[in-house]
Order: sequence, then structure tokens, then C-alpha cells
Amino acid sequence: MNRVVRGVRGRLRRVRKALFRRLGGYGRIGGMGLGLQRISGDTASSYQPRVGLDDQSAERVRPTTARWEAIVPHLPTTGAALDVGCNNGFFTFMMADHGLFSLGIDSSSRNIATARLLALRNDAPHAAFARLHLTPQTAASLPTVDVVLCLSVFHHLVRHQGLEEATEVMRLLASKTQRLMVFETGQADEVSKSWWQELAFMGEDPQAWVSEFLTGLGFARVRQIGSFPGHKNAVERALVVAEKPPASTERDQRPA
Repeated sequence: MNRVVRGVRGRLRRVRKALFRRLGGYGRIGGMGLGLQRISGDTASSYQPRVGLDDQSAERVRPTTARWEAIVPHLPTTGAALDVGCNNGFFTFMMADHGLFSLGIDSSSRNIATARLLALRNDAPHAAFARLHLTPQTAASLPTVDVVLCLSVFHHLVRHQGLEEATEVMRLLASKTQRLMVFETGQADEVSKSWWQELAFMGEDPQAWVSEFLTGLGFARVRQIGSFPGHKNAVERALVVAEKPPASTERDQRPA
């Protein structure tokens, strides 16, 4: 019997060590640093810096910090936020630190695993992450929040689901937005991209199209707050804030 128990314990130890090796050694580099390296892959190919790590090489791929600095003055400091296509969770963590309970969603299991490990490493209880393939059906199930970030997601929806379904997803996201949406998308003038012709419906002025599109979704005011180059692309994408109209207040119109 003792031999059987020792054998089981030995197997459990080997399994545990194997798991720890996959995480890069639990307890090292703030808990799981090397695991983050392995899960998220080559740092240079990442879209976003990984919060809490000395990881700035992603800024060479896309200007993430500069976009956050343009966004943050327009955000409330209380409420809830949804980060659509959250990648490694940079903007989710930044919004949580700003005061918003923030949910990041992404279709990539690797991105969500990385973001969850970062949340543990950085002790970020106000940032949560869920893997979700965005469709009209799943968008309808999302919670209503004060702020929605939808950064460089729409053109991927168009590519993979078609304009009609992508528009329906955006309509549902707009319906879940109580205060404002921060929006950015790939554009029809990014001719170096293989998908630029799929966005021909934007016409010759993609930025004007974005404003008209968001207004049609029910936003009362659309303002451009910056423009930043896309992924490995010199063409700058408009970064806009779309605000919902103020909530109407019912008043008693009866004569005194």
C-alpha cells in the first residue's frame, strides 16, 4: 500500500512540476512572468504592452499608450466598462485603474489567458476577462455598461461576418452603451492591407463615414480625439468618442 501511495504522490509531483514549467515557474518574476512570455508569444509581435511587466516593444507595433492618453480625459471615473477585442488587456487594466469596473472580451484563448495571469500578477480585482466570439447572438448577451471601447474590431467583423452582421453587432454594442463609446476601425484608405477593398463602402472619406455610422447607431455627438497609425501601417485611423444623448427626465406637466 505504501508503495502505491508513494507512486501516486510521485505522479502528482511530476504533473505539478509540468504545470509550473508551462507557467514559467510559479513564484518567479512576481509569480508567473515567464509563463506570460510563453503564453503571449514573442513580445515584438504583441499589439499591446503587458501591464506590470517591463514590456514596451509592443509600442513599436501600435501606439497604445498614446491612444490611452487621448482616451482617458473623456472617461467617467465611476461605473462599468467593456473592452471589445481586449487583446492582452492593456486598456481594460487602464480603465480599471481609472475607477471603472472593466470587462475585457476577446476571441483568442491565448490573449485571455495572458490577461487573466496579468490580473493575478498585478492584483487587479476590478478587471475581468472572458473569451467570447463576437456575433449578434453573443453581443445581445453582454451587460449594459457606461463605456464601451471598440478599438480596431469593426473591420475584422466585416471581413469575417460581412457588413450586415457586423453592423448588427455594432447596433447591439451601441444599445449596451449608456454614456459613450470609444471607436476606431481599419479604413478603406489602408491600401497596403489585403482587406482594404472590403471596406469600399466607406467611400473616399472614411472618417466622415465613421461619424455618420455612429450617429446612425443612436449616438448624439461624435468627436475625433486623435488619429494613430494602424498595425504596421502609416495610414492613420481616426480615434473617436461617440456620446449618447442625455437621459430624459420625466416631469409632471399637470398644472399646479
